[in-house]
Amino acid sequence: MSSKHKDIVYGVAGCTFSIFCLIYLIPAHVKANTNFAVGVKTIPQLAVSMIGIASLALVIMRVRELPDKSILFKKENYNANWNDLLRQVIFLIAMIVYIQLLPVVGFVIASILFSFGMMYYFGSENLAKNIAVAVSFSAIVYLLFSRVFHVSLSSGLLPF
Repeated sequence: MSSKHKDIVYGVAGCTFSIFCLIYLIPAHVKANTNFAVGVKTIPQLAVSMIGIASLALVIMRVRELPDKSILFKKENYNANWNDLLRQVIFLIAMIVYIQLLPVVGFVIASILFSFGMMYYFGSENLAKNIAVAVSFSAIVYLLFSRVFHVSLSSGLLPF
């Protein structure tokens, strides 16, 4: 599968995911106790909307680059690469483990482990850089959400 076809497939998947989240997941699983315009659902809705818009833009860009639009509908252009698929399945399993670890060890520790592991898994072999990025990213996100947005994140094993 060419990179343009991969981008189209991933773009359609991203659009589908964002629509699914906006229509079902966020309304069903994010409960708000208030009727404020900006509330608990705002950040997930904004993030998922941005994923949908970026995915749609990717699809539009790649389709416009195709010289012959009829090749979009030819099955032979969409052969699966099993190694890529396995990498994505492993990533999804790692995400599920990360989500399960959040309440147990806390946001900071789980995020450090997940981001470090994913950087190494996807090819970044500089351990010192991976540790520095994982720790700083987790700390910045934690401080941003807890101090600026006043969103309570799981502290887990840490005392804060």
